Amino acid sequence: MAKRKKFKVKQQTSEIDLTGTLEGGWAKLNLNMPMRLMLNIENLDDLSKQEQRDTIVEFGDSVLVEWNLVGTDGNDIPPNGEGLLSLGSADYLSFFRSWAVKVNGGENLEQQSSEPDTSV
Repeated sequence: MAKRKKFKVKQQTSEIDLTGTLEGGWAKLNLNMPMRLMLNIENLDDLSKQEQRDTIVEFGDSVLVEWNLVGTDGNDIPPNGEGLLSLGSADYLSFFRSWAVKVNGGENLEQQSSEPDTSV
């Protein structure tokens, strides 16, 4: 059997328009996050407070590529985990709602069906 060439996994990015309290903001995101991180996010409520914080920081460091958010002091908020933690609670929730809609194919989470997709 011939030796196969290696395949480099590409970074898949997408831009989202932020909604809610961040209306007018946008973010460029890495859509290819580590599976372990995705599982932690799905089970965030089951994690300790420190594990939740670590997961949010890792999410920001792994997923955020760029955004146009500026703090109340006029300085850019860095697009990373610490920048995500610096957001107020309403802004933080607005960011995660916008991200969740994007990764769920544009569907609002409250309206998303729990039926499995068999069209693939």
